[in-house]
Formats: sequence, structure tokens, C-alpha cells
Amino acid sequence: IDPSTLDGNGYFPAGEIDLDKAYLEGKANVTTPGAALINSTNDWNAVLAALGNLNTSTLTNNDSADGKDYSKNQGNNVGDYLSQAAGDVGYNWGTQRTALFYWNWDSNHSFGFTDQSVKYHLDLRFNTNKITFITGENGITSGAAQDGTTVDSRTYITGSKILEPRNLTIPDGYRLAGYYSDPDFTTPWDGIGTPLTSDQTVYIKIVPLEDVVLYYKNVSGAEAGKLSSDSEGVNPKTGVATGSEATANDGYEFDGWYEDEACTKLISEDASFVLEKPTDGWKDGTTYYAKFVRKTQDITVKKIVSGGLGDREKGFSFTYSYTDPKDTTKTPVTGTFTLKHDGTTTISSVPVGAALTITESNSDYSVSAVYGSQKLEVTYVNGDNASNSTASVTITVAKDVLDVTITNLKDINPDMGIMLDSFPYILVLLLIFAGAVAFVFCRRRGHKA
Repeated sequence: IDPSTLDGNGYFPAGEIDLDKAYLEGKANVTTPGAALINSTNDWNAVLAALGNLNTSTLTNNDSADGKDYSKNQGNNVGDYLSQAAGDVGYNWGTQRTALFYWNWDSNHSFGFTDQSVKYHLDLRFNTNKITFITGENGITSGAAQDGTTVDSRTYITGSKILEPRNLTIPDGYRLAGYYSDPDFTTPWDGIGTPLTSDQTVYIKIVPLEDVVLYYKNVSGAEAGKLSSDSEGVNPKTGVATGSEATANDGYEFDGWYEDEACTKLISEDASFVLEKPTDGWKDGTTYYAKFVRKTQDITVKKIVSGGLGDREKGFSFTYSYTDPKDTTKTPVTGTFTLKHDGTTTISSVPVGAALTITESNSDYSVSAVYGSQKLEVTYVNGDNASNSTASVTITVAKDVLDVTITNLKDINPDMGIMLDSFPYILVLLLIFAGAVAFVFCRRRGHKA
């Protein structure tokens, strides 16, 4: 038996057996190189009994001069298969049969073997069976797993447990679906780990991996835009995604594809989205998010009046202007509005990206402005807090920020002296104080009288 076709037990060499010296007494040719020493059924029975006490302790754990590694034979279980050993009679060395013969271990080494220091050598012929694994009708037309390819062919000592086929290559995008007794996969075969008692041919079934589903989601709503595809199924290893195309509705434009629903991790700004397969394959349930934004924004302006001297009933006058950032040759859009404390107004359809300037007239208040969460710088004209001054603020209209709050502050500040624009209020306070003093003085005089 060619040792390379056997299973992993490695039956060459097996070890030493001890035969009673009486076995050799009276035999002819016991010192003749290669002479047959099993010449009867009784001889075979004696050898078979000795095999039951096989000694493997003399096997070394090294590569010998002939290149054979005997380490795998340590503790081998050839004794488990003695029932399959053939009791051939009358065969000598070199016949590929069961034979016991004189090994001629002397100074001449006439057989040329230097790897065993024994005088007698036993060759065993076992009953064997062969198993062959072939790829069935899987529809694979090329490569190592092409239909009809012999994947593995092994010879086992009859009764040995069948091992899985060696060198089985599963192409990317496929999986092993089982073994069958026919190439069309009508009769399942479940023989791995069972004894091999007859020659067999087994067919390997290989099938594509089940598709995984990729999803495409519009996070901005149907009023903003639409997607050409909401989902698709692809092979997790070999699938090529067709992707999805985003189309914005009137008044909106496409912003991008994102990894997360909050749209913080941008993948692509291209409306036609086809993602390359990740190196570790597609994952079922992966979702890509499309975001649309308005081309224009309706900006809400809110007025807040604060401070002890702030007039919450006063109407504050405003002007505004902006130019379309995509066509700066157009005439700027302008308008006016008036707001009291806690009032709001809307400047409609301002292009995203436009610089919107809002100017407050007659601003004798301190002015501050906030756009969304951003504090903005206020520019004064004709003097800070003068009665004829104006205060203006410029915002760059964003995709998702809709409100600006303008706050006017007027408060009592005695440490700063008397300001002209506060004189009417201070005069009122002085008159009230003078009246109170006069009232007290008059009461005191009347009491003395």
C-alpha cells in the first residue's frame, strides 16, 4: 500500500514483535536474505498472535537516513486493524504481500537499508478500500471546484473511519451543502466518521451563500425627495450592489449618503450611490441613509426686549436684504418688518448659503443676536447706542438652522453717569422723589400748628 494514500495513522514501520525462537527452529533459509518464513497457516497464526503484542516503544522520533519520519508511528494502532491483515503464505521480500523474511542485517548491508537494526522484517498486506470525492453538478464551470473535479482519492485499511476530503476548495460566495451518492444530489451520504467497508464514490454539493439585504433609507421624508431603490439582496461574498439613486423634489437638493441615521458620517455626495463591497463582505441589514435639504429656508426672526428700562410695548423697525449666492448678478431681495417684545416674523424662501443682513433702526438699546446656537457679532452705525444709530447682523443661511433671535437690552447703570438718552426716565424719578419730600414736610408743619 502506498503510505501516502493511507489515513493519518501511518503504518510504516509498525514496531517490533517477539516470536518464540522455536518458531524459527527447523525452518530452511532462515539466514537466506529475503527468504519466505511464513509457509503455512500455523506460521501465520503464530505471527498474528505476536502482532497482538506489538511493541512500538523502539520507534525513534527522528528523520532517518532514508528521509522517513518515524515520529508519527509512536503509539500507532495497527493492532486495531489486524482483522484486515491478509495471511499470505510462501511470499518473500519484494512481493507486496504479507511476508516475513531474513533482513540480512550484517556489515555488508546487502539490501541497502540502514534505518532498522533488526534481523527479520515483516511486511503486512491489508484488505483495503478506496473512497473518491468528486464535485457534483453544482453549476460551477471553472476553478478548483469545477463540476466533476476529483477533490480527493484515498485508500483506507478496510474498517478505517472515513475522514473529510482533503484539498476541498469552496469558492468565495459558496458553502458546502453536503455529500451525496449521486452527482445530481438525490441521495444524501453521511459517511464521515463511519468505517469504510467498500469502494465508494461520493459527490460534493456546493451552493451559493444566501443573499443578504442592503437597505437605502430617505431620512428627509417623501416631500423632500425619493430613492430609486429601498433595498436589494446580494451575495455576501461575491455580490455586486446596484445601489440607489436619490432624486430631490422641487425646492430641495440632495445633501449626501451617510452611514448613520443622524447623518453625521458622510459616505458620498453623489446622488447615484453604488458602494464597493467591503473587504469582509456584505453584512445583512446594512442601511445607507440619504439626506435632502431645502434649497431655501424660511428664517424666523424673534425679538426679545430685556432690562429694567426696556420698553416692551415699543415697535422696533427692521430692514433686511440678501442676494442669491448662485446668481450674484440678481438684484438683492429686500424687505421691512416691525416687532415688539416676544414677537416673531418670517423671512420666506431665503436661498441656502445666502448672506442675510438684518438691520434694526433707532436702536438706543444694546443689541445682541443668536442664530441657532451661534452668537453673532452686531455692527453699529452712527455711534454706539446713539438715538439715531442702527445695529445690523449678518447670517449665512444654513441648511438646517431656521431661527434668529435679536435681543435689545436697556438697564439702570448708576455707575456709568447720566446718559442723555436716559434723562427722561431719570427726570421722572427725581420729580417723584421731590413730591415725596414735600409731602412729608407739609405733614410735619401741620402737626406743629
